[in-house]
Amino acid sequence: MTSQLAEIIKAIKTKDNGRPKLEIRTSPESDVTADNIQAGALNSMNGTPLHAFIQEHFEWIDQALLINIVLKKMEIKDLIKLNPEEDCPSKGRPMAGLAMGIHIDTASGKVQAVGESLNTHEKDIPDLKILLYILSIYGAIRSLYDIEHTGIGAAITYFTTHLIKWDRVDGYQFKHTHTYFIRHIRIYQSSSNSNDWRKMDEQLFIKHMRSPPETTPFPSSPNKCRDTGSSQPQTCRNYNDEQKGCSFPTCYRRHICSTCNNDHPTFKCPKRGNKYSN
Repeated sequence: MTSQLAEIIKAIKTKDNGRPKLEIRTSPESDVTADNIQAGALNSMNGTPLHAFIQEHFEWIDQALLINIVLKKMEIKDLIKLNPEEDCPSKGRPMAGLAMGIHIDTASGKVQAVGESLNTHEKDIPDLKILLYILSIYGAIRSLYDIEHTGIGAAITYFTTHLIKWDRVDGYQFKHTHTYFIRHIRIYQSSSNSNDWRKMDEQLFIKHMRSPPETTPFPSSPNKCRDTGSSQPQTCRNYNDEQKGCSFPTCYRRHICSTCNNDHPTFKCPKRGNKYSN
């Protein structure tokens, strides 16, 4: 008996550190497949049929879209379908969903070039509120069908906090947030690793996010004029503010002293005492 127990313990230990190696399997009946989704064969933890829950709460989502979401292969152009049609913004809808290329309206004769922006429903998601609504529905569905308990639904919810912070705290323009989101979902939609949604992708952030423009104040003295013809980047005001400091990782403004243009912030400038001593 003791030898059998020893063999069992040995069999379940890993080669590296002796920790038990747990393998989680699902029964064939509970596998998430297109056939099981269509047949309504999947139940929630409390036994409620998932298809009944979807029909009751997300009745506008058709079966084809549901299958593509659960199997992690939804097309970007279908994002807007997660928003009920009656709540969709009308701007941009006539051309939405068309393939990229030149399209001619037979009634008006108007020629319209459909490019990447319309194909990704950029005009159908005009602001953060609609994007968050879409993400909440998407995250809820991913969570419902998360039979492996990866926590992907909670991770997608946490992902929205990045978007909200960029909008409310950092002041990024929505067009940059929208671009980041589209690129993010293209890369990580197929992933079941919740960390891919919890963590901000630094490479995507650097590539697509841009610091919000700062409003240049009018000169306080009539003898001072703003230089509007210069192509040189403006001096970063946050960098020169001892209380704020610049927290933008991709700040394109110059981190130099606004008093003497040297490589130190204004509050450390040796000339500042002379300037403000009177």
